[in-house]
Amino acid sequence: MKLLIFQTGEPIHSDADSPRPMRLINVSNAFAKKGHVVHIISTSFSHQQKKHRNSPSFFKYSQSISYQLISSPGYRANIGLERFLDHFILAISLYKALRSLEFKPDAIFIGYPPIECALVAVLWAKYFRIPSFLDIKDSWPAMFADYVPPTYKWLVGLCTFPYSLMAQLSFRLADYIVTMSSSYLNWISRYSQRSLTESNSLILPLIPPSDASSSDDSTSLLCNYANAVLSNAPRSLPIFSFIGSLTASFDFTCLYKAVIELNKSHEFLFVIAGYVSERESIQRLFFDIPNVIFPGWLEYADVKLLLSNSICLVAPYRSIDNFTMNVPNKIVDSMAHKTTFLTSLGGEVRMLATEHNCGIACHDTPDSWRESMQLLIESPGLVEKLSSSSFKFYLENFTYDATYAKFVDYVSSVVQVR
Repeated sequence: MKLLIFQTGEPIHSDADSPRPMRLINVSNAFAKKGHVVHIISTSFSHQQKKHRNSPSFFKYSQSISYQLISSPGYRANIGLERFLDHFILAISLYKALRSLEFKPDAIFIGYPPIECALVAVLWAKYFRIPSFLDIKDSWPAMFADYVPPTYKWLVGLCTFPYSLMAQLSFRLADYIVTMSSSYLNWISRYSQRSLTESNSLILPLIPPSDASSSDDSTSLLCNYANAVLSNAPRSLPIFSFIGSLTASFDFTCLYKAVIELNKSHEFLFVIAGYVSERESIQRLFFDIPNVIFPGWLEYADVKLLLSNSICLVAPYRSIDNFTMNVPNKIVDSMAHKTTFLTSLGGEVRMLATEHNCGIACHDTPDSWRESMQLLIESPGLVEKLSSSSFKFYLENFTYDATYAKFVDYVSSVVQVR
């Protein structure tokens, strides 16, 4: 089978610094492992690093996986007019790339967002009668209303109306919907007014890669600053860790106040790892707290190292639909490395904590954060129990081989029937 993948906003195989494999890499690896041929169309602009890649436009990564990188202007911030312009031009580049393909794929796996690109790919697949699998990982454009006061939601809705139409059209025309959770599936059905069943939809959680597909560099360490602090700290010193892109998706305000109060009675470290738009503002927030350190962006091997040394992953996500309907990949990362989590997030993640004992769900208040952190520091037995439960749940529901192997078989069966 020949699978065509369009996916942007994620690392690709050839990116430097051992990129953390996400959907694009995981799906392509899974199909290649089963003997299928994969051609990937992605962008020459790296969303993570906010710069253009030096890779050639066409290159073969392996015997089974090839790449075609298309151009766009790029952007400096995750939310802004530059990004909208980038995606519009990227959609034009995608259309040209699809027209120039020298083969007809048996199926196409389409990443959503960007909205414009998803619609172009779905329409192209529809025209040539190629089975399309629309992989929806964000609630664009509905999510933008979550970042503004209720008074201005109507204005956001008005401004994003054309994108809403494109999104709904993509959802309706795609042959199959792929998404991350049952909550997301319900939202897609309501948003597009499309009936979704087991015959036209599939839940494919965002999960970390297997150890075999990630870096084997066991000697990798955190940056010198963070490593010096960790190596000089007592072995019994609890470490709370945040790992992720430092963007407006997170709110550290209450957590900051909780750390100040907890410092009056307990010794601990708080490592905030990540780098994007909000890092400087968050550093300014914590600048007067010596036990809070910022190692910067980490390679996946370093993420594993930090999680394995942490008492828990701290996840101060904003409780908006885009996150409450999903289990973010960093939460699953912590579970995969036998580390529990602490979060104020509701929805799917809160159910993991309350119904499956995989973590602790607090309220987004300074007192609730402080009490939860204090409980974890003072209760090593509880930490061990939660970590054990989270790892067991991960093995049963989020393993790489079982999840992606199931998806490969699902796509293969669809292609054979058609």
